[in-house]
Amino acid sequence: MIAFEQLINVIHGAVLSANDALMQENLRLLDTYFESSSNTDEIRQSLDDALESIENFMFHTRPTKEVIEHTREAFLNAKSALQDEGKQEGASKSLDSLRAKTVTLQYPDQTSSGTIMRNVEVPLITLIPVNMTKVAEVKFKTNLELSIDGNDLKVAFPTPASTPSYTESTGTTVPSAHTASIEITLTPQESSEGLKKMIEGYERALRSQIPN
Repeated sequence: MIAFEQLINVIHGAVLSANDALMQENLRLLDTYFESSSNTDEIRQSLDDALESIENFMFHTRPTKEVIEHTREAFLNAKSALQDEGKQEGASKSLDSLRAKTVTLQYPDQTSSGTIMRNVEVPLITLIPVNMTKVAEVKFKTNLELSIDGNDLKVAFPTPASTPSYTESTGTTVPSAHTASIEITLTPQESSEGLKKMIEGYERALRSQIPN
């Protein structure tokens, strides 16, 4: 037999473990709506622009002021991109930076020349509802044998021999295995205020791209 408090603690621990498992599933939503933010593409483009500018500079025997300024600006942009990447790498040692996954949708826009299709960058988090769940209620029903040990209440599951059942086909009574019923209720978990505000921000950014 075990102490009644110990049984309650075991059940409580099982419920907490179930909630933790659901929390891990909820965290996987980050992979659905967000991706790692990296400046790699921006750096590559900046370096390509810088190389193109220097090739253009070398092509001219006497480069104009405009060519020189363009070359200088290209190298400054490449330098800035590399510096930003360095800062991001330092910050990512503690926490990775994420950005919203987006899809490009074409949206019709009525103009004086007729209807044209405009590209709109739409965050996935504004298109697909965010659904999270939690354990709201657990009901555990079973038969227990009770006994008093000093000031402690002891419980035990009945042995098969103590819970006989009648079999009509043979007309005999045979021991039955102990059974218990458990009912778990899962309910939608309300989004946090931070998540709501973030989604609202993405929705405002989306509305700014759509013509009135």
